[in-house]
Amino acid sequence: KEWIWLPNAMLRKGSADGFDAESLIAVVPDSRTFVLKVTVRDSLGKARILPVKLSYRGCPRYENDWRFSIPKPSELNNPEMYSSNDNVLSCVAPHGAFAITSSLADMYDFHPAYLWENCIELPANGEISFYFSVSMGEREKAFSEAEAAKGNYEALIEKSFEWFRGETERIHANLPRLTSSCKALDTLYYRSLVTYILCRWENPDLCVSPYFSTGSINGACMCSYLWDYCGGLML
Repeated sequence: KEWIWLPNAMLRKGSADGFDAESLIAVVPDSRTFVLKVTVRDSLGKARILPVKLSYRGCPRYENDWRFSIPKPSELNNPEMYSSNDNVLSCVAPHGAFAITSSLADMYDFHPAYLWENCIELPANGEISFYFSVSMGEREKAFSEAEAAKGNYEALIEKSFEWFRGETERIHANLPRLTSSCKALDTLYYRSLVTYILCRWENPDLCVSPYFSTGSINGACMCSYLWDYCGGLML
């Protein structure tokens, strides 16, 4: 029904089979972690047990040189890289690791199908929310961030939006002021800050940081144009 893409998060809303679902996935600043919040609401007036399945097949791979092409799946993927312990599902690969946590207790790893599973009890006319976090990067760092996420999902989401509000205010304050007799022109001008917050990457692995990727809204394209990069430096 609805899909909203923000610089720090993505909000999706939909419905199916007598319930409404809403998901919010937010990137946590100063980390390689994001948090997923899922809220399910009953619309039938009937209590039910619903399955929760997370597909985790895949592994990190470091790209040293990107040639303006779609990354190929890693050929190193094998079942031995994955493990589940203390409600943390992890993958340790030669190029990095990821660790997934969940607010749902007693998650079950159905290894043959690469599924991390559980169930939720949805009350009649009620709702339930649950969370996942994913941390990736070097093994020690990924596991450390995963442990820190446990039980702190809402706080990390709020930290993400605090960053968003603060950066929006900072960039807007640094924009040269424009006033005209045409309100539409003023609005168009001040919308220019969207590029500098929506297409900005802060990743220490990139050659420059921040990195302004003009096409990053379209499937993580990493192309950067000189005029956009220079404009971002001024803000």
